[in-house]
Amino acid sequence: MNNQTNQNPSIDPVRQASDLSNAFVREAKAASMGISLSQYERLLRQIGVNYNP
Repeated sequence: MNNQTNQNPSIDPVRQASDLSNAFVREAKAASMGISLSQYERLLRQIGVNYNP
């Protein structure tokens, strides 16, 4: 068995899921919170998160 960890950051699912510069990720996170994408982006700006759309 090969127990090597994935060292390629471009296919790291955790990093991709936390990438707020990706509109699809922001939309999915907004949907999981039960709010619209514009409400989620407004919330991010209010708390000082720079997601660079």
